[in-house]
Amino acid sequence: MKKTFFLTLLAASAGSLLLAEDGGTVVNGYNDSNPNPAEGPTVFYGEKTENEDATGAEVTLAPGEAGYTVAEVYGGCSASGNASNNFVHAEGTNELGISVDGRIVGGQSTSGDASGNTIILDNVQGAHEGVYGGWSASGAANGNTVTVVGGNLDKVVGAYSGAVSGNNRVILVGGGPYIPDSKNTLGIYVPESQDPLRIIGKNMTLGEVRGYEGNTHPESSASLDVYGTGVSAESIGNFTAVQFDLCPCLGPDMTILTISGDGDTDLTGVAVSLEPQWGIPHLVYGDRVTLVKAAGEGKLTGVDTESITFKKGRYEGFKGTVTLSEDATALILTVDYIGNDPVTSEESVKSVLETRANAMALVNGGADFLVGNGIWQVKRTAAAGRMQGAGAALPFVAVGGSSLRHETGSHIKAHGMNLAVGLARQVNSHAIGAGFEHGFSNYDSYVHNLHASGKSKSWGGALLGDWNLGAGWHMDTIARVGKVRNTYSAATCGPVGYNESSTYAGASIGFAYMQKTGEHGAFDTYLRYLYNHVNGGNACITGGRHAHFRGINSNRTVLGTRYLHDVSATTRAYAGAGWMQQYGSGTHGNVDGHTGPTPSLGGASGLFELGVQYTPPGNRGIGVDANITGWVGTRRGISGSIGLRYAF
Repeated sequence: MKKTFFLTLLAASAGSLLLAEDGGTVVNGYNDSNPNPAEGPTVFYGEKTENEDATGAEVTLAPGEAGYTVAEVYGGCSASGNASNNFVHAEGTNELGISVDGRIVGGQSTSGDASGNTIILDNVQGAHEGVYGGWSASGAANGNTVTVVGGNLDKVVGAYSGAVSGNNRVILVGGGPYIPDSKNTLGIYVPESQDPLRIIGKNMTLGEVRGYEGNTHPESSASLDVYGTGVSAESIGNFTAVQFDLCPCLGPDMTILTISGDGDTDLTGVAVSLEPQWGIPHLVYGDRVTLVKAAGEGKLTGVDTESITFKKGRYEGFKGTVTLSEDATALILTVDYIGNDPVTSEESVKSVLETRANAMALVNGGADFLVGNGIWQVKRTAAAGRMQGAGAALPFVAVGGSSLRHETGSHIKAHGMNLAVGLARQVNSHAIGAGFEHGFSNYDSYVHNLHASGKSKSWGGALLGDWNLGAGWHMDTIARVGKVRNTYSAATCGPVGYNESSTYAGASIGFAYMQKTGEHGAFDTYLRYLYNHVNGGNACITGGRHAHFRGINSNRTVLGTRYLHDVSATTRAYAGAGWMQQYGSGTHGNVDGHTGPTPSLGGASGLFELGVQYTPPGNRGIGVDANITGWVGTRRGISGSIGLRYAF
């Protein structure tokens, strides 16, 4: 019998349907077990055959004021033929659910294959003998799909096969998502008579959920897709892949899937993935969502968080980190980046502010360069000038380079250079100098998975002094002012960038004591305070967004010592170590009023340096200094410099 006959039977029975109790089920399908369906539980088929294939049949169930009491439902059923591409759809309402006592099967065959069948159940109750997309006693069961939207079902299985079952799929649509066209959105087959099919997610409580049953052939496979929230199952198993489809309903601290049973949930070898859908407006950087929660006495076992993947989906730019709780009862997603707004998510705001942190690091690095090399050049150039005649001002130049990583709560990698050019002279027993400074760095910023890059340039003027206090004591001072310009570029949901410039100013003061050790050596121990400030500013970001930056203050102290040794009349070598503590240095700001975590350069760093000072024999007007410094701590990496002075 074909499904055209089933429609005729349903129309002919309309009179008796009116006698049924309220809340019954209206069925579009073939009743095989009871000629008078209003009298009791019945079994319905879309198509039933003995030797022929049962293919392309449809059964629909809907609640009504009068209808059938349903025992079992089969989309297509064949004794020895194939049961394929059949469709079962049951759609209840919040007030009137659909109750099925026994089984719901998309396609069933005793000796043939049961493949390509589809079941969509919306607010269906019971099915105590199980819901099966495909069922074959001895044939294959491949490519079957079972979609559950709300309801309370005892058992849901992608397919049963006595041979092999592959590529079967179970879809659970929990509370929240509204899916207007399931054919295009969920990737499942929907007959033209049902298309478009509208799905509104609902909370659900399920018993066992299995990808496949029967012969566990090595090639058997099945996937589980979970949409929305509020999905509860006693247990899940026999899945080779599990995907969480992240929906707009998700908010902080929500749970997508709850396992209520007491047994362990084994995810060994299961490919777990996340795919964002349609936009996720309620989550921001740092929010946590529980993907799976074992609420009973069981644990989540075999979890490999390193292999969990994020798919691009319909919503680009979502990134996160998935971890297993310490008690192994929860798989937790922490949001790293939300891509619906590539500029105002908390992670993106922090990335924008990282450029300012790099600018502060460049200005600080310029101060360190002047202290570590510039002061030495002023002091030794002034001494050379004294040999040329009282009051002679002589030129010096110093060039340095660095490759550093700055910890900011995330981190910045910067490769840069510094240049100082000036004049120095001796005044009494003091050395003073004035010069031009320039700094440049290429940087990469990493805020979790969000990568940005840019450039920072600085140029300005500086006054430097080394003051002889007598009895081995001396003091160094620096005052400086200039401009720093920054560029920023990131690829989020598209290119995002800006240009910005600010004024900087700084000063430092250090006290040191030079203690000789033997005829050729001396320790130079120092304590130094350095202050730098970068003004606030504004920038126009790609796409019409506006960023506002507050001023940044950097306060640092450095305690260290150098050991200097006269190797010969022309060469002096030195080695040193120090401890730098940076206070605060937070780079505050916002993008269109949206704030994010504040990058900060604050923290402790250690430094280790080696250097050499060389004056060629026979020409004491020329001098060369070279230095290399290694850093550990919040500032990591290596910096170096070379200085040249010349007395006419």
